Amino acid sequence: MTPITRPWQGTVLAVMGYASAIYNTLAAAAVAFGLSFMGFLSGGFIKSMEGGESAEQVAGVASTILSGFGFVLALLIFIGAIISYIIARAFWTGKHWPITLGTIVGGLIFIIALGSIDPLTIILTGIPVALCVSIWKHPFYNQKTQSSQS
Repeated sequence: MTPITRPWQGTVLAVMGYASAIYNTLAAAAVAFGLSFMGFLSGGFIKSMEGGESAEQVAGVASTILSGFGFVLALLIFIGAIISYIIARAFWTGKHWPITLGTIVGGLIFIIALGSIDPLTIILTGIPVALCVSIWKHPFYNQKTQSSQS
């Protein structure tokens, strides 16, 4: 029996998912560093203003809020990176659930994008949906496991 190979559409979707995971990880680091640095700078800026003790208190609160916001935002982006990696890995290994998920979520995003006048947005949101639909019935993604056949 010849092994079933992964279709090129699945490879493209997996590579897009891996690239998304890498991008999200780098974005999370940039956000965490950037907002923490902004919090540090804002604290020094507010302290340099006239106002005595109240300015120092405001500076401490402002820098804490910016740094905390940066950490929470970076954490959310990093969670998105983990989800992107899991979905890309499932595309790569031949699972069917990411195709279903990609078709449903991508279809909803495509419907929202149709309200946009920008044709580039419509095309870029439609490509992953078209790739998911094109591999829906491909044998690589519809293989039965050995334990379910016996």
